[in-house]
Amino acid sequence: MIDEANYGKAQLGKTKDGKQMSDDWIKDQNYKRIREQFPNDKAKANEVIEAFKKGEIDKVLSNVDEAANVTIKILK
Repeated sequence: MIDEANYGKAQLGKTKDGKQMSDDWIKDQNYKRIREQFPNDKAKANEVIEAFKKGEIDKVLSNVDEAANVTIKILK
């Protein structure tokens, strides 16, 4: 699962790599964002990348409101 957490009324932004959490954004620069999450475990990063390529990874948006309630939405 790849999760983006936002607080309050924050929205997913547009970046030079595409909209946050889009496939293009995740694939940026040879999956740099995924690789950065596993700086000491290249094998684990590659495992996650391969799972993403096979469609085995869900993309999730977690929104935390002012009362600390969390709403989770599965992205496509």
